[in-house]
Amino acid sequence: MLLDTLLQVLRGKDGFPYAVLQTLLKLIILIINTLLLVIIRVQVIQSQLPVFTRFDNPAAVSPTLARQLTFDYLLPVNAWLLLNPSELCCDWTMGTIPLVESPLDLRNLATLAFYSLLGLLAYHSLRHSNSSAKTV
Repeated sequence: MLLDTLLQVLRGKDGFPYAVLQTLLKLIILIINTLLLVIIRVQVIQSQLPVFTRFDNPAAVSPTLARQLTFDYLLPVNAWLLLNPSELCCDWTMGTIPLVESPLDLRNLATLAFYSLLGLLAYHSLRHSNSSAKTV
C-alpha cells in the first residue's frame, strides 16, 4: 500500500488515498498518547529512576557468566509462563528463580531449546513467506 501511494504521488496524482490519511491520523493519535503517558510516568516517579537492591535482582550484580546465563534462562521461563500461567508468582524478587551459574546447569537445555525453536520459527517464516499468500 505504501509503495502504491508513493507511485501515485510520483506520477502526479493529487491527494492521498483515504486509507493513508486514516493511518496517519491513527499514528498521530498514538504518538500523542504515548507522549502523554511518558509525561505522566515522569511526574509520578518525580523524575527519579527507581533504585533496585541485590535482593530485587540478584542476577544484575552477579559475575558476567552467571548474569548472562540467568538472563538467557529468563526468556524460556517467561515463554513457559505465557503457555502455562498456573505457576505465576506475585513477587519474583529475592531469588525466586535461582541463578544459573554454570554452563553445565541443566536449565541451559531449556534456554537452548527455546532459542532453537525461535530460530526454527524465524527460518520457517522467512523460507515459506510466499507460500501462504498463494493459498489464500
